[in-house]
Amino acid sequence: MMTFEQFQATRRPCADLGKALDDARWEEDKSPASGLLYLGALYIEEVRPDWPNNARARGQWYLMIGRDEWISDDLEKLERELFDFAMSAGYADDKALDSLIDEYQQWNESQGLNLGSADEHLFDESLTEAQHAWLRDFCRRWDIVER
Repeated sequence: MMTFEQFQATRRPCADLGKALDDARWEEDKSPASGLLYLGALYIEEVRPDWPNNARARGQWYLMIGRDEWISDDLEKLERELFDFAMSAGYADDKALDSLIDEYQQWNESQGLNLGSADEHLFDESLTEAQHAWLRDFCRRWDIVER
């Protein structure tokens, strides 16, 4: 069973949720919805500047699950709500690993690389320091999810 900390370790910033999730929900919006992705499929949206003042005054983050919705600056509270939903809806460790695999493949493509296992390249002298830092972070997150 995945822990809350393992769930948090799957969090990735996302500048365009509609594109990342291939979801038409945001097609009518003038600007892309940004937020945080979890397990590559769940998200907490960032409250946008064009939202009503009373919504923006309540906090930076927006979460909607079914008919329940929250706006808050307390990201951990919202993450716990999303985690509880993810566990009750059957999201499992394999989804977290699948998400990390997809992320690694996308990173390889964006870097113009075709690396094998990430941990085998932690000391690869042909990589930049920024690439090494990304790989160290990725391996740390992989280890958390795999445990």
